[in-house]
Amino acid sequence: MSELSDMPHMPHMSEVPTVAKPEAQPVVDLSGFALLRGESAGDAVQRLLRQRIDAALAALARGVAGVHDARKRVKECRACLRLARSAIPRARRRSLERSLSGASRGLGAARDAEVVAASFANLCRDDPPGTPGEIAAARAALSSGRRRSREAFAAAVPEVRAALDVARALAASLPRSMPWADIWSGLLRALERVRQTGSEAVQAPTDGRLHRWRRRVKDLWYQARLFTPAWPGPMAAWTRELHELADLLGDDHDLQVLSTELATSHGARLRAKAKARIVARRAKLQRKAFVLAERFACERPRDAVARVRGYVSVWRRSS
Repeated sequence: MSELSDMPHMPHMSEVPTVAKPEAQPVVDLSGFALLRGESAGDAVQRLLRQRIDAALAALARGVAGVHDARKRVKECRACLRLARSAIPRARRRSLERSLSGASRGLGAARDAEVVAASFANLCRDDPPGTPGEIAAARAALSSGRRRSREAFAAAVPEVRAALDVARALAASLPRSMPWADIWSGLLRALERVRQTGSEAVQAPTDGRLHRWRRRVKDLWYQARLFTPAWPGPMAAWTRELHELADLLGDDHDLQVLSTELATSHGARLRAKAKARIVARRAKLQRKAFVLAERFACERPRDAVARVRGYVSVWRRSS
């Protein structure tokens, strides 16, 4: 795994040739989070941000049931923005980042409370780590936390909606002219950050390092999905493996959050048994994640960018 930290130099990225099309045609990704063949880089970034913000606003209208979807849409926006960061004026980019970050914070607590309750239920499914009374008390405490988080979410909805409205207005003002070279530089940066944070997590798997790695993997997964239409077979396989890695790290993070919650309350015997089980499950998840990290390390970031760039170049030239 030492090769993970061998960072390549930034290559020179030439602009992908653009072929005029009578009309951009949506392909492959039914969720809409993908490039269209005939659009420019700037048009793609604007469209994707507007669509995902609109989807987040629609999810908010569903209340707590829409929290998970709303957070996903905001994360897609942030990943898209990071991909194009070199092409966006700094002040405007930072304003958009602040708006999206504010929306994400307003959604985070409600999501965490739901995940903690689900993780505890999963932990108790086959062999409960305590007596029926201890389990019932723990579930009651977690349910109380969920209720408080839902109330806090309901109170935060107007602020989240306002932040998303600001973000949508800012997205509409982004430059329409964005060099494709900046997009490829953004993809290279994302790949390098996954490589670096993965290397650090493998060398010393602390909660902080695993959390940073998970966030970077999630970013790259969202970004890689954008290019899937260029060659669905290979790109779908790549994004599928990235999704698996993100899920492994996400499950590990959820268990870490549950462990923190259980450490502050509940019976001592339940805490001890639950902690032992959580440690074992996290170790298993991390082993699987580290194997995937080794596989991804077989391709240098600049080679991965050249591959995807080639797919997109051929796709954009084809009829």
